[in-house]
Amino acid sequence: MGKVRRFEEIALLIEAAGDADGGRRRCRVRVLSAPYGRGAARARGPLQPTFLDFGQPYPNEVFSAVIWGGAPERAKYPEPPEVFYIRRNLCVTGRIELYGDKPQIVVRQPAQITIDDR
Repeated sequence: MGKVRRFEEIALLIEAAGDADGGRRRCRVRVLSAPYGRGAARARGPLQPTFLDFGQPYPNEVFSAVIWGGAPERAKYPEPPEVFYIRRNLCVTGRIELYGDKPQIVVRQPAQITIDDR
């Protein structure tokens, strides 16, 4: 029942955020999948994305936090983000934008993510 509740909370959050697209929000979510390099064929140069997927694992994610960058960006984190954040409760702060029909926050600094494993 806990997962259903979290999913509903995320769905409500995203619905509310849809009216405020582009606004800064703080979202408390659980990471259910964290693939590194998904969509890398479309990425140019050293920008390899890490996706922190919430609500459901990829490809059914409801919401994502996207960390762009190669080795220099990934070195800012204590471990690779796809390892460090998987199955953790996070608070992600940033501008919510739509990518296709799915909302996301682009994470530019590790300080935008805090762990909340209560």
